[in-house]
Amino acid sequence: MTQVTETQELLVTYFTGLADYIGLGTATGTPGNTPTPSNEATGGSPAYARIATTWDVTGPSALGESVTMNVAPGTYAYMLLCSASSGNNMVDWCPVTSQVCPSQTTITIVPLATAS
Repeated sequence: MTQVTETQELLVTYFTGLADYIGLGTATGTPGNTPTPSNEATGGSPAYARIATTWDVTGPSALGESVTMNVAPGTYAYMLLCSASSGNNMVDWCPVTSQVCPSQTTITIVPLATAS
């Protein structure tokens, strides 16, 4: 953990520079610890897809532009941070409040990254 604000800003800037796309993971299990995301959302009509975000870094935090994803019926419990719109390029993930979707719908996420 760093205590220097400038260092925190550099860390957040670097981290968010690796992950321009936001995705969702199902509650089936964690997305894993490799670049290949396990349990990523799929399907739906319109189909699920990762969505690009733009990060605004301010001090030790970065707020991403909100993204809205189409999802098929299911339960979604993880946000994925990826470097591209598809493929095996997951940078990180975090749990979110589970969203139970009994039918096709959309989920909106406002991503936030914070260094401490």
